[in-house]
This record gives sequence, C-alpha cells and structure tokens, in this order.
Amino acid sequence: RLVDLESKLTNIIGLLSRSSAPISGVEPPVNPDDGLALIPEYFSDSLHPTTEWMSEGYLAGPELSEGLGSSENQDTTENTLEKSWDAPTAMDAAWITDLGLSPVVLEHLLDRFRGMAFYFPFVRLSGTWNAASMAEDRPFLLLAVVVAASSKYCHLQDALIRQFKESLSQRVIIAGEKDLDLLQGLLVHLAWFHFHFVPGSQQTYQYLQIAISMVIDLRLDQEAANLLEERTELGDDYIREACRAYLGCYYMSSIISMSSGKPNNLQFHEAMLRCAMMLQKQPEFDTDFMIYPVTKVLQFTEEVCETYRSEGIHGTRLYIHAERFTTRLEEWWSSLSTDLQNTLLLINSYHAVKIRIQEMGLVYCYGQRRPPPPKAQQGFTISSTSPIVISNLVKCVSSTKGYLDLFFAIPAAEHTSLPISAWYQVILAVFVLYRLSVGLPEVPEWDREIAHQSVDLQEYLDTLLSNLQSIKPSPDRQIPTKSLFSMLPEILGSVKDSYALAKENFAQVRDSNRAHHELGASKPIASSTRRPHRCPALRYSNRHVAQAPDQPTLQNAISTEVQKIEDEKLWGDLLFMDTFSSMTGSSSAET
Repeated sequence: RLVDLESKLTNIIGLLSRSSAPISGVEPPVNPDDGLALIPEYFSDSLHPTTEWMSEGYLAGPELSEGLGSSENQDTTENTLEKSWDAPTAMDAAWITDLGLSPVVLEHLLDRFRGMAFYFPFVRLSGTWNAASMAEDRPFLLLAVVVAASSKYCHLQDALIRQFKESLSQRVIIAGEKDLDLLQGLLVHLAWFHFHFVPGSQQTYQYLQIAISMVIDLRLDQEAANLLEERTELGDDYIREACRAYLGCYYMSSIISMSSGKPNNLQFHEAMLRCAMMLQKQPEFDTDFMIYPVTKVLQFTEEVCETYRSEGIHGTRLYIHAERFTTRLEEWWSSLSTDLQNTLLLINSYHAVKIRIQEMGLVYCYGQRRPPPPKAQQGFTISSTSPIVISNLVKCVSSTKGYLDLFFAIPAAEHTSLPISAWYQVILAVFVLYRLSVGLPEVPEWDREIAHQSVDLQEYLDTLLSNLQSIKPSPDRQIPTKSLFSMLPEILGSVKDSYALAKENFAQVRDSNRAHHELGASKPIASSTRRPHRCPALRYSNRHVAQAPDQPTLQNAISTEVQKIEDEKLWGDLLFMDTFSSMTGSSSAET
C-alpha cells in the first residue's frame, strides 16, 4: 500500500513540477527512487539571505548591527503559532495497535530515547509526557522517537519506518498540514537517518527541505526571537520547543549541506543566537546549555568552509586564514566550561572544524568546488606550496588521528545511539586521512610518508570495522538491510583494499582520487561479465533489492521482537527493585 501511494504521489508531483518553476532559483529534487518527493510549494521564497557573521564572543567575525527590528505582524504571527500547536492530525496512532505495541514497550522506547537526548538537544521530551499523551497530542513525534529508539529490533524498526513514511505522506502531501509535531518528528528522523540511509538517495535532502519549509511557514525564522524578547520568563512551552526546533533545523541543514556539498537553504541568522541565548539563560533541560555553543561553532564552521571555497586552492592566503581561524577556535574552546567541553556533541564539533581549518579546503573535496579564479594557474595543483601550508597539513594528520582515537574510546554498544552528524564526522576523518596517506595531487609537495609515520591507516580501518561488526544487523533478519551499519563495513573494506593496493604501488598511484580506479583495473573480469560497481555504496543505491518475505513471516518476527522488549523491561525492573531493596536493607542495618 505504501509503495503504491508513493508511486502515485511521485507521478502527480512530477506533473506539478513541470508547470511550476522553482522559487528563488532552488530546484526541488524529484527522484522516483527516493520515496517521498518534494512538492514545489515546499520551496519558499521567504528564505532569508546570508547575514554577516556574528560579532559576539571569540568566534566572531565582522560586527553585526545590534537589535532586531520589531515585527509589524507580531499578533498575527503569535496567533498562527499558537494555532499550529493544536492543529488536528490527519492520522491517528493506529500503528500502535497494528504492530501490537503495548504501553510497556512504548514507555521503554521513550526512556531509551531520553537517554539519547545529549546527542541532539533540539527536541526534548518533557518528563510529564508519556506514550498515551503523546499519541493524542504529538502522534508524529511519538512515531519518530520510537523509530529512532528501536534500532536493536530491525524488523520492528523497518515496520515503523514504513508507518513514518505513510504518515508523512498523508499529513504533509495529502492533507497539507504544517505544525510543530510534524517539524519535531522530521528533525528526530533526520538526526538518526542512518538507520534507513541509502547512498545516492536524495531522500535526506528532501525531508530536510520539508522541515525548512515548515520553519518558514510557521514563521519561526522571522518571529521566534521577537516572541522570546517579549517574555521575561519562558513560561510558554510552545515557544521553547519552537526555538529548539528552529535551531535544530539550522543544525541539520548546515550539517547535511557541508557534508554533501548541497545548498544550505536555511542559512545562519542573528535571531538564531538570540534564541539560543534565551534558552541558555532560562534552561528547562541541561541540554539547553549546549545549544548556544553548538550553534555558534556550527556558524563558525560554515564561515571556515565558505572562506576556503571563495579563496580556492590557488589562493595565496590559505595559511593566513588557517592561522586566524585556529586562534579564534582555541580561544573559544578554552572559554567553555569543563562540563560543556566533555559533551560528545561539542567534542565532535570542535574536532570537525579543527580538521576543516587545517586541511584548508585542499583535502576534503566532496561536493562541488568553485572554479579557480581567472588569473590562477590552470589545472588543480598549487605551483609552489608555502611551507606553512605543509605544516598545517601535518597538523591536520595529527588532529584527524586525535579525533578517531576519541571516537574509538566510545563503547561500540553506544554507536547505535549516535546521531548521523557523528557518522558524517567519522567519514570526514577517514576521507581526509585516506587522501593524506595515499596522495594529494592538489599539493605535489605533500609527502605522504609523514602520514604513514604518524598514523597506521590500515590499523584504524580495522578498528573501525571491528566496532561496526558488533552492531551490524543480524544475518538472519527477514528483510533487506538498509541501514548505514549494514553497508559501511563493505564500503570501508573497499577503502582498505584500495589503500593496500596504493601502498604496494606508490610509484604508480600518486592520486588518491584514482585509487579505486586502480583497484578495479587490477582485477581482471571476463568480457562477458558485467563489471560491478567500483564502490560498494553504489550497489546499495540500486532500487532492485531482495524480495521481502510474506506478511505473516514479518509479523511473527515483529511479534518476537516486541516480546523481547517486554522481557527486557521486566528483567530490568526486577533488577532495579532488587538493587534498591539491597541498598535500603543495608542502610537500615547500619542505623
């Protein structure tokens, strides 16, 4: 039913897009392989332009004019926001009964998601919320939360993802709903999108554009900060949640844009920091203290990437920018409290921007690169490399190694709780280290032996593969695998093979961009045999996947997993009661 619905919607949307020009020069991506396609109205022309960089704190760039202009439509906007809180839903929570999920199962998954909050502080569940209240008031958010928290149960999670897509299609495409419940649910789904990630698919970016359009339609981008400034106390739950969602949408848009090279359609705005500052001054949760520094360092990362992109690989000021950015980064990092410096989200952000600063746009070349300036030397190499550029690349090797060492210190069992931003940063580190170890044609003077002496890339890949094996989906699962964890081991294995080949033939392989080409050429294939995709990731993007088993088999697998959750909850409660009883008993004996 879901496949038929998505197919019909795709055809309708395709017809609409032919007669509707994209707004603001942004072309809505439509791909029948991606499931839910975007509709033209979801590309709003009210996306605000890039503003100057913030002037506050150590990461500040050019100064900003102080204050926000008062809104002429304050009352109208506030009424719109308040109405969107109570907007009726087009679908109820029938999936709960359809999948046989008891209150015990739902509460167990909600508790697990609450433990994941420090990885994505932009959507928080109040302590007063339970499964019953969320099913009535926030059904879409409940569904998204349960999807993210059910990663240990592949059949249940797959069924929940199907329900998520169907609910999103019904409520957004058919009913045209726009409310905070949908926005928060989309953000949670995007934050842990690697559970249903397909390389080459545009679905992540499509979902992100829907979320951005909701921010615009709910006017969070224009009025959230003004609404906050009108209140000395943040007693309005909607305003708190709306501000977190606004900042969370910017966070996801920036992360996805910088990782994929696609346009960021929700760029930094001064109001974002004002929202984050108000949440920090009047926190409801401990994670509210994280939002301001996370937003600030993310904006700084965008400034770094944009500066290097504008300068180009032929720029003569690359090392000057790197020195300036490094000073600002370290001063900002030292200004944070120890508690904030120990949060994984900020640790990842700090090391990611540090790597970006030191590689100077020369190493991480994923996505589109702007053409070199007209006066620059033709080609893609630097004619004469400054020793300071080489010095920064040496520091980049050390920083990348340091980040991976920190990542490997995280227990493998915790990897399924990490958000997609953390995995993007792991891929960034591997990408950078691989290129510095194999060869950097953009910088002919770079000596890859420096990387070999500092880091054993093969050993690091083995460690990462070992960690991934512990969370790889079970081979006896009854459905095709679609998560990042199912395909990443094979992808990294391919990287490892190409690195080994390059290491054996360093005289021939001087370009890391061609290492996989050389790997493919080294394996003779009969002329009658179809050559497989060079990178395993491309095989996963093929829409012709293994046939899923019949419905009774799937339902039995889901029922088994649901029973397993109930058993885990029961044994967990018994263990807690036994521990608590022992503690109170020993305390009474001492008195």
